[in-house]
Amino acid sequence: MHVGTYTWKQILKDVTLKIPFGSKLLISGSSGKGKTTFLNLIQGFLTPTVGDIEIAKKRVSSDGSNALAYIRQEPYFFNDTIRFNLTLGKTFTDEECLAILQRVGLVAELGPDLLDQTYGENGNSISGGQRQRIEIARALLFNKKIILLDEATSSLDENLTHQIRKIIWSLPCTVIEVAHQYDQQELQDNQVLHYQLDGGTMKVI
Repeated sequence: MHVGTYTWKQILKDVTLKIPFGSKLLISGSSGKGKTTFLNLIQGFLTPTVGDIEIAKKRVSSDGSNALAYIRQEPYFFNDTIRFNLTLGKTFTDEECLAILQRVGLVAELGPDLLDQTYGENGNSISGGQRQRIEIARALLFNKKIILLDEATSSLDENLTHQIRKIIWSLPCTVIEVAHQYDQQELQDNQVLHYQLDGGTMKVI
């Protein structure tokens, strides 16, 4: 696979990667080395100049994939209830919603009546870690098979980062995280594959 965001600059080259379902990956590398470009390729937002991106043996299309959930550094939170931010207006039972929110630890923190509560513009009365866990919960509720995290923990403290990674690494789906900050021993202890992007190529750490 090769890709360049400008005709004069190749961002990724000779990248070949097969990711079994359920794998957990962390991709590191300094700024501008192609980490976000790699995630955009997986989502179908960019097309490689050479090679293909496939999910379940199907080429990724330009409109992305319904199998994917993308969690960014600053999650967007609608000025609406937890229920709406979780379901995006789709129909799910209270039991389904609460079971998922329980799984990511939000029922214990916000109480069992959280579904119809509002938390201000962009959820400014709850923490960044709680907003991110709502996005993770949404991915689980919609049964996403692949979760992509783009520097999702970079603005969180060490304790929150550990909590969120503990959750995502326990999920029954494929998780690909792009990050600058990580604990190599923690990755090894949790059997997370670590790849580094540098010079347009990807190598195992």
